[in-house]
Amino acid sequence: MKAEQGTKRDENLLGWFCSYTPLEIVRALGFRPYRMLPPLGRAPRADGFFAGNLCPYVKACLENALEGRFPPVLGLLLVPSCSAMTHLANLWRALELSGPVWVIDVPRSYNSLAVDYFSRRLEEVALQMASFYGRRLYKEDLWQAIEEEKQRKERLKGFLEERAAGNVFLRGARVLELLEEGINGANTFPDPGEGSAVPRDRLRLLLLGSIVPSYLLDMVEQAGAVSVVEDACNGWRLLPGEACGADSPYTYLAHLYLSKPPCPRMVADKGRRRRYLQDLLSRYRIDGAIYHVMKFCDAGLMDWILVKEELDLRGIPVLRVEGDYTGGGRGQWSTRVEAFLERLRR
Repeated sequence: MKAEQGTKRDENLLGWFCSYTPLEIVRALGFRPYRMLPPLGRAPRADGFFAGNLCPYVKACLENALEGRFPPVLGLLLVPSCSAMTHLANLWRALELSGPVWVIDVPRSYNSLAVDYFSRRLEEVALQMASFYGRRLYKEDLWQAIEEEKQRKERLKGFLEERAAGNVFLRGARVLELLEEGINGANTFPDPGEGSAVPRDRLRLLLLGSIVPSYLLDMVEQAGAVSVVEDACNGWRLLPGEACGADSPYTYLAHLYLSKPPCPRMVADKGRRRRYLQDLLSRYRIDGAIYHVMKFCDAGLMDWILVKEELDLRGIPVLRVEGDYTGGGRGQWSTRVEAFLERLRR
């Protein structure tokens, strides 16, 4: 069973999902990375392949592939960030929805053993891809891709930090669009000095979750507040980690990605996740937080406990909303968000 695609596969387009995917390898091989971020909607066809209590985001990924809504890609570089994504990788292969599916296992912690394993795995997959596609992969090309990606993400980071500090104001939904365009290679990030300052009378919110839907940011703004930080897979988790002085580009990349803003899947790194949240809360004035958790997401529900504890310690109110990636329930969300902001104003 193949995807319903009427166009030829792009000879240079390689799909990816997770923010732990090393895009530098994709670019060094001469491919253009394309993030397979599905639009909100129901997934009737995917429901026939998955259990009912499985991640709705993963179902949406399969649904859009089955319906041919993704651009045709030559293959996938997939990180099994959770068990649901592992099921997606297996189904993607079985249904022949694209070219090969290259899977890179990512450790769930950041230490010397994790870096050693991840660097070896990165090199293995990179060389396998080069051999399969008949492309040469020189270390010099990989170092060049690393430098180019570094410059791109440093600009991204500068823009996000200026926005979080209140020096730049753009609609939240537009910010998410710019991040996706930029991470896929477009040079669309505004300069930090562009845009107006955030109105000082607005409540400043921290939004957390796996994928934060843009319409949630619209609700926040329509209710008179503003999101200043999105700790999400389509937000700040796209930022790089700490650079190191490694001689091998694969070791460098292992450090860079394992040390980036940690997501809930990093279950052996809860201490670092706490410190990351503490740093955000210390650097930026946050009046309240909204935690968006996907239905049936065990990692998100466990992370909620950690986040709630940190926010409670600082006396920062937090609202939890649950989504199913269909775009439904907006009326209920809007009412709850408005009531939550009214509580903050009091």
